[in-house]
Amino acid sequence: MSIARRLSLLLLAALALGGAPAAAKDADYVGTWGKDLAQCKIGQEMENAPMIVKPRRYDRHETHCAFTSVRREGTTWRVKAQCSVEGDKQPSDFILSVAGDRLSMKAGNAKQIFQRCR
Repeated sequence: MSIARRLSLLLLAALALGGAPAAAKDADYVGTWGKDLAQCKIGQEMENAPMIVKPRRYDRHETHCAFTSVRREGTTWRVKAQCSVEGDKQPSDFILSVAGDRLSMKAGNAKQIFQRCR
């Protein structure tokens, strides 16, 4: 198989997996997010803990989601995830977008706004 053919197959495989890994790694949604700055000070052992978002997952108290697909569309990120909420496993689809220090998370008709913790 030619080198060009191999590179084409690798590119197609990366796109099928939700885009290039570097895209998620450099995503502006990465950080710690809370409803307000007071929530940012709460530890993860508490129910009202802030959300900690990494390139391919997020964690918040007893909710843990591993992103199975992250696709950038302009200023938004479409995410498919496998989540565990208090031990109950479930799939989840949501959209993330960042404007300044605000993170919008939309799942279905529900939308939450967070601010970046400092």
